[in-house]
Amino acid sequence: IICLSFTPHLQAIEICPYFSCNKHRPDTIEFPFRVPRNQTVRCGYPGFDLSCNSNGGTLLKLPSLKSSDPFIVQGIDYSKQLLWISDPEKCIPNRILNMDLNLTGTPYGWGPDNAEYSFLNCSNSNLGGPNSQMPDGTLVISCLSSGNFTVVMTWENLLEEKMVREWKCEVIKRVTAPFWLPEFGQGSYPDGMSDMLLQLSWDIPDCRDCVIRGGSCGFAGDSGLTVGCFLSGGNGGESLS
Repeated sequence: IICLSFTPHLQAIEICPYFSCNKHRPDTIEFPFRVPRNQTVRCGYPGFDLSCNSNGGTLLKLPSLKSSDPFIVQGIDYSKQLLWISDPEKCIPNRILNMDLNLTGTPYGWGPDNAEYSFLNCSNSNLGGPNSQMPDGTLVISCLSSGNFTVVMTWENLLEEKMVREWKCEVIKRVTAPFWLPEFGQGSYPDGMSDMLLQLSWDIPDCRDCVIRGGSCGFAGDSGLTVGCFLSGGNGGESLS
């Protein structure tokens, strides 16, 4: 249960300077996120730590991930509380197949463009072969396929049944995930999904209204998790939670 209260002139909101891992890109890291090596603990909400790599990329590590490799943050929308992440190895399907899809132990949930997908091992069929024609609604995942091993993704239940029954494919895993391609949005899939992103969301702390009004979020005080909104123009701050 979140109790919302508003105080017209709350002056003790701690606003940290924006930070960026790459001075050549305008992508800024703002509350609730922080980079522990460069910002104090009160600059970010618990669970929202990021890091920077040597190439100026912003990294996110999810504790629910079986692999220790972090994701690359490709974008953050603070007004909608969404972020997009990619795989450094350009194989998002592999990361999805090895994740706790409940995102246990993180402040994140999946973005609003969730959809159901099935991954199948079609190595015993001629799907994906040099002379085969892939049926509509399927995609060979090139980063998971090699030699005589072929992994195919489908987003149609009836087609999955046909692939198992007629083409002797075996279901590897069924997942619900928000695959995202920036140029086309949800529902468009590049060859092999090498450039695909995942879309995450967060609900707490809720700074959407503050950001939309042009304000800045931060902790309201030196302790506790009460979050405030600082509005420029002499209006002071407001307690959000």
